[in-house]
Amino acid sequence: EPPVTNKPGGQATFPAIPQFSSPRDNVYAGLRPPVDGFDWLQRNRVAVVVNIHLPGEDDSADRKQVESRGLQYISFEVSPTTLSKEKADEFVKMIRDGSKVGIFVYDRDGSLAGAMWYLQLRFGEFLDDDAAQLRAAQLGLQPNRDGAHRDMWLAVQKVLSENNP
Repeated sequence: EPPVTNKPGGQATFPAIPQFSSPRDNVYAGLRPPVDGFDWLQRNRVAVVVNIHLPGEDDSADRKQVESRGLQYISFEVSPTTLSKEKADEFVKMIRDGSKVGIFVYDRDGSLAGAMWYLQLRFGEFLDDDAAQLRAAQLGLQPNRDGAHRDMWLAVQKVLSENNP
């Protein structure tokens, strides 16, 4: 992966964040950061950190890590049964607003975030299915993988069939 440039000094650094990527200017994605990954986000002027997780999952430790660094923490709950066009629209708006200040989005294994990125690409950037799948694959989407990935992909297909993007 290419280095990300610090805004102030222009010095290239690599974040200590698994599967880190930058799908757009000021928008970053990856898996749950280790402690030094949260430090990297703070040093690189990311203002908003979004944790996508299942409803009811305890995210207090993540909230504490983020807020202790002076960053805004957003808990975004979604599951195959709660995924809807409204949830997709909420995510699209969050990415648009967050890109103005620097936003990092993560989950534990890519299953939830990958699905949300795919919907953001379809509803927010108006990409067709092929282009959205290709870009979302770099952000965690694995529609052919069993388990949570497959369950979310089926929920995505339901949202698409009900909303014809």
